[in-house]
Amino acid sequence: AAVLEPEVPRQFQRERAEAALRKLVAELSRSRRVLVVPYAIDGAQALRPIRRALGGVFMRCAEQGLLPDARLVRWVEETARDAAALPGMRTYKDDGRALPDPGAPKRLELRPAAQDAK
Repeated sequence: AAVLEPEVPRQFQRERAEAALRKLVAELSRSRRVLVVPYAIDGAQALRPIRRALGGVFMRCAEQGLLPDARLVRWVEETARDAAALPGMRTYKDDGRALPDPGAPKRLELRPAAQDAK
């Protein structure tokens, strides 16, 4: 497996990753068919740097990314439901109202201290 991260800030790191991917795909394509699958939400956008790095190498690319896929949506829902049931997890409910701004000053309600009845 090879990972190509186009967001890498340093060009030499990006070029090194592209060269490693190109070498791997070229070697594999000598003995078998190669399918490159983008591990990204949007496959089309992820394919641009992959195609640039692999220009001229014989391979096929999967056009679709991770979404839309009902299995992924179902996994996210199940994971969230399971995590909410763990001890120490909180479920927040807003009844359809906007949640308060976390940067807003907190309102404290001051009450007089209760007097001991003797």
